[in-house]
Amino acid sequence: MQVIDNFLKEEDYTSICDGMLSGTFPWFWGWTKTRDHDNESGEGGNAHIHNCQLVHHYYRAHEKNSRHWNLIEPIVDKLEVAAFIRIKANLTMATPHIIETYMHHDYSSNMEHNIAIYYLNTNDGYTKFESTGEIIRSVGNRMVIFDGRERHCGTTHTDQKFRCVINFNYFPIVY
Repeated sequence: MQVIDNFLKEEDYTSICDGMLSGTFPWFWGWTKTRDHDNESGEGGNAHIHNCQLVHHYYRAHEKNSRHWNLIEPIVDKLEVAAFIRIKANLTMATPHIIETYMHHDYSSNMEHNIAIYYLNTNDGYTKFESTGEIIRSVGNRMVIFDGRERHCGTTHTDQKFRCVINFNYFPIVY
């Protein structure tokens, strides 16, 4: 796992934040943050009132899916990507207390790939890893890169109006 603070130059980071957090950026309703068939009604489960978010798909179904691709080009240029699987931004609203979603894989646990999570803003939310219990705090302009076969979870937050991350699922370049 790699945790990289100040991943982008300040002007690139500011440009992404200004673009994505403007009142005109197209966010879409996501009924669940993650799917959990074993925990339908628990606090982090599918039926829970806080298990929803706004999403923006930059890349899915093997193609670019956003007119705002230019915003994330500085990130794409720094990642060593052979091919993308999915790029999705998630925007969540504050909750009264921190709620962890359940541990999950974004894709098959047998498929060798990487996940890179880019945090747009600093808040008390985090990403947690099942194998180690390690917690990566949400810090603006931080990137965490890890093996996509690692079960992990995200959380809600309490101290800011929103939490915004961009999730990159991809096949890395193999040297």
